Order: sequence, then C-alpha cells, then structure tokens
Amino acid sequence: MFTYKKLAVLGLGVLLGVPSVSMAGSFTVSLIQGKTPAEAVQIIAEQIDLLTGRVASLEDKQAQLEADVSQNKSDTEIEIERLNAENENLRLKADAALTGTAETRASEARRKQCSELGAQIQTKENAVRAPFEAQMKPIQDEIRALSVQLQQQNSSSVEAGNTEDYQAQLNARIEAAKTTRAQIDAKRGEIDAISLKMEKSLDTLHATTDFKTLQDKANSLLCA
Repeated sequence: MFTYKKLAVLGLGVLLGVPSVSMAGSFTVSLIQGKTPAEAVQIIAEQIDLLTGRVASLEDKQAQLEADVSQNKSDTEIEIERLNAENENLRLKADAALTGTAETRASEARRKQCSELGAQIQTKENAVRAPFEAQMKPIQDEIRALSVQLQQQNSSSVEAGNTEDYQAQLNARIEAAKTTRAQIDAKRGEIDAISLKMEKSLDTLHATTDFKTLQDKANSLLCA
C-alpha cells in the first residue's frame, strides 16, 4: 500500500513536470511538498482546473478577438469603399468643372479672335466704301431736299378763279411735280451707279489674298 502511494505520488510528479514550465511549476511543486498524496492530488487537480479555465478563457478571448478583427476588417472595407466612391464623385465633379472652365476659356478665346477678325474685315471694307459713300452723301442730301419740295408741291392749293386760270395753275403744279420727281429719279440713278461701282470694288477686295485669309480664319472659327 505504501509502495502504491509512492508510485502514485511519483506519477503525479511526472504529470506535474509537464505543465510546470508553462504555469509556474516551481510554485506548484512547493505547494505539494510535505503534503500527503491525497492533498497533492487535490492541489494538482485544482491547478489543472485553473489551467483548463485559463485555456478556455484564452480561447474565448481569441475567438472574440478574431470576430472583432473580422468585423473591423469588414467595417474598414466598407469605409474604404465609401471613401473611394466619394473620391470618384469628387473627381468627376472636378473633371466637369475643369471641362466647363476649359470650354468657357476656349469659347471666350474664339469670340475674341472672331471680334478681331471681324474688325479687320470691317476696316478693309470701310476703306473701300468710304470714297463712294463720300460721293453719295451730297446726292442723298439733294434727294431729301427734292422729296420735301415734291411733298409741298403736291399739297399746295390752287387759288380759285376762272376756269382757265385754275387749269393753268393746276397744270403748272403738275409739271413742277413731274420735274421734281424726274430730278429725284435722276439723283437716285446717280446713287445706283455709285453703289454699283462700290460693289465692284468690294468684290475686288474680297478676291485679294489677304482678305481671303481673314475670311477663311473667320469661317474656320465659325464666326457669325
């Protein structure tokens, strides 16, 4: 019986030697020294239960930690996707703003070029028109004066008198109006002749290389 107890204590000591490294074995050995086999078994059993509890607790904590890591990873991925979506929206808005700005600048530059080309074309045409318009101005003034005279002739009254005098006055007024109208027509003919010469001069200008170059530039820019 005593031998059996010694063997049991020896066996427990061997079993104790394995966990002693990981759970402060020297402390456990000091607990069972001087104890009976039953007390030693009880102490070792308590230590094993404590170790088992700690292992279970560590496993639970590890599982919880893994779950938290997985959840955090999922939340992080969702947040990354959200940030990527926001960045994409901002990029699209920035591209749209830059495109709008570029189009506005291009449109403004085109309008400026069209204005400059139009001014050059107008200057050349005005230089051709100027001498002809100078010739037409006094004639146009004469036409306006004759038109006023004709209106007065048509609205003037004939004095009442004998039939012969009345008819004479009426005929004289009609002849004066005819004469004035003929003068107006003649002046208009002069204006038409000058205008025809001016148009021919403008056609000559439009056929020049410099003017064609300006016109081609304006057409390429779709200038109105």
